[in-house]
Amino acid sequence: MSSKAFGYYWISPELYDQDTKIIQTKRKTLEALCLQKELHFSELNVDLALVKNALERPELKTLLQKMQSGDFIVVESLLDLGRRFHDVFSLLEMFRQGLVKGGLISFREEIWIEARTAPPIFIEILPRIPQLKPGVHRLRVVPAPGKRSDLSKQNGGACPYGYRIDAQSNEYACIPEEAKIIARIFHERSAGRSLRQIAMGLTHAGVQTKRGGRWQANTIKTILENIFYTGSYQTHFKTFENHHPAIIDKELFYRLNHSDSFDDIAL
Repeated sequence: MSSKAFGYYWISPELYDQDTKIIQTKRKTLEALCLQKELHFSELNVDLALVKNALERPELKTLLQKMQSGDFIVVESLLDLGRRFHDVFSLLEMFRQGLVKGGLISFREEIWIEARTAPPIFIEILPRIPQLKPGVHRLRVVPAPGKRSDLSKQNGGACPYGYRIDAQSNEYACIPEEAKIIARIFHERSAGRSLRQIAMGLTHAGVQTKRGGRWQANTIKTILENIFYTGSYQTHFKTFENHHPAIIDKELFYRLNHSDSFDDIAL
């Protein structure tokens, strides 16, 4: 008697909306693959990607509860279990701990495990998960404190208005004329002028933006929210104080940015 196979497919609502036949295509693919392996394909269980915890997806949760010894969850690829490594790992961990009966088959990665055999081969399976293939890991590198020139080199893109990269030191340096404009923006805002009033004043005075265009309220707001003008360099991982010459002091910066009315672009 052939084993019973329950197909499973995790799909995003956006992808499903683009092609409602995608589930039918997936079902036919799994039926054909199961036939080749002499597995009795029972049904295709589909979850839309609306639940963060993979094990709380309604269809998958029900499927795991009704699995019996000799049954298999079958997927065309491990990616059909979820795009995150944690989604795949969580399910494999269920087998490793013996918390679910039956087994799991992923045809593309040629993975075939059962609850009773999961522990000894679990480590061998992990490298086959697409997200864990050698060479695809992203290293998060945090620059060492004090190396200002290295940070300047890695900054990329255009310098903030008011600054340039010094050709000799490769560090940020102020552009005096633009620095005066930055100071003007902060002080006018501190005096109660609205973002639009500041923008209109600069435009009427013939002051050009970094790209030579007209000043807009959004441009003023971006400048006022940029901690860079206090001399601090902020990455995703750390803030480097006294990294480059400051144009305005931190007290003024934080006073303006903690204003309850600052979110209104018209103010």
